[in-house]
Amino acid sequence: MKKYKDDPNSNLHEQIELAFKRGSDIAGVLHGIRKIHQGSVGKRTSLFPSKKNAGMIPIESNLELAYAIELERDLSVVSYRTQALKIQLSQYESNYPDFLVKYSDGRVEVHEVKPDKHNLTEKNLRNTIELKK
Repeated sequence: MKKYKDDPNSNLHEQIELAFKRGSDIAGVLHGIRKIHQGSVGKRTSLFPSKKNAGMIPIESNLELAYAIELERDLSVVSYRTQALKIQLSQYESNYPDFLVKYSDGRVEVHEVKPDKHNLTEKNLRNTIELKK
């Protein structure tokens, strides 16, 4: 990915396009930009067999697994990826949203999965609002 001084997130459209074009690895896993390693100590990682994506989706938690099942059941969702975007928050800080979701009407959304709204910090909300502009 290219680095841009003026707007570090000017390549988000390119990242989105690549996320849905990128194929699976030899094991059928559809990795995002940030790879979720299976078998990490203390984490509930898994591979979810996705019919919509025709491959295995790496998942980082049981909550993300439940959300992936909901995306599979949602008729308006065409496809989705995990950890597919790198959003630069500052010079030294970046974020990899949990899900990138493509809908049948052409919309593409970024979804962050949290157990409840109290886990979503003010900083997370501010960054989300900035990206919408």
